[in-house]
Amino acid sequence: MAACRRKHVLLAAALSSLVMLTAGFIPPSCLPTKSLRASARMLVPRKRRGRGQVMMARGGLGGFFEKFLGGAGEDESRREYDEVLRTLSCAEGWDISMEIGSTPARNAGGTGSLAKKDTMTVQIGASVRLDVDEGYDPPQGSVILTSESKIFDGIGFWSVQEDTDDGVPTAIQASLNSPIGITVSGETIVSPGQVFLNFKVKREERREGEVFYDMPRGLVTVKEDLKSSFLFASYDGLLAEFKLIGTCTARRRTKEGVKEEETKEETEG
Repeated sequence: MAACRRKHVLLAAALSSLVMLTAGFIPPSCLPTKSLRASARMLVPRKRRGRGQVMMARGGLGGFFEKFLGGAGEDESRREYDEVLRTLSCAEGWDISMEIGSTPARNAGGTGSLAKKDTMTVQIGASVRLDVDEGYDPPQGSVILTSESKIFDGIGFWSVQEDTDDGVPTAIQASLNSPIGITVSGETIVSPGQVFLNFKVKREERREGEVFYDMPRGLVTVKEDLKSSFLFASYDGLLAEFKLIGTCTARRRTKEGVKEEETKEETEG
């Protein structure tokens, strides 16, 4: 009799688990930790991921059933994701205009060494193309200079910094290498190293049914070493943080090309 009762209890438990799984519900105790869920999200190739797949990566079987039982936003999210990446990596590239100096750094809320000085403001232009590396989540790639520059050289790097729950990029950071730094009137205002361009990706509906993506405004930053010590020993240079040095704009080039803007101040190495 007792054995029969145990069989009924086990059968009821199995049926209960099956019902919960079918409804897309998993008890909290069975869910992975937050850190493990974040790691699982990184394992899903975003190029193949729609809204249902995002939910599956973050919430378990609930997203799996949503995908097959009516994930209506998946196709739209995929189209938006593809369009943003096509815009960012357009073959024509982008014309970048930077305004760097103490005044623009302070106006943007900067607190670094340049913002504390009183230097001239210089405008610097660069033409770049953003190439996409396959198979990375979030998307990333190389920054290729498409015109000669006295300030920048070599290949930079860009990556998505922010995105929506569906994986659509909303902010990127791109780096350019400045081997000689930035000097104005004999004064070095930016030391040699990497200069980082931080842009929000803006969605704009210009005409009915037509959506455009742009990066109209951004911030220019560099890494500055933090001074630190412990037990009378100096650890300067081991830690660094981003500091504002100015602002920037990006304009997508056309197939015919965009006339390059002249800089207001001469820069010298």
